[in-house]
Amino acid sequence: MVAVVFWIFLSEDSNYVPKHLQMMPVMIIVIAMDCVFLGIYTWIQNNVMTDPKLCDQEKPVSNADPKKKKAKLSMADSFKMILTSK
Repeated sequence: MVAVVFWIFLSEDSNYVPKHLQMMPVMIIVIAMDCVFLGIYTWIQNNVMTDPKLCDQEKPVSNADPKKKKAKLSMADSFKMILTSK
């Protein structure tokens, strides 16, 4: 779809718009689609993610194991580990 729009508006023999305004329709289409996507995202955040039937707010979504604490190495220990690793 995007390729067709580019081909129609940006081809050399296009008579739809003057040469100095050739990018204007493409920019308008891009901005309009950005507004549509922003509206869809906002609607999902406000209506879907807050609906208790669709999203359980009490349970965390992550099933990952709790992260382990890593030992902080000094700069010399870090270089030593890098140089001795295979």
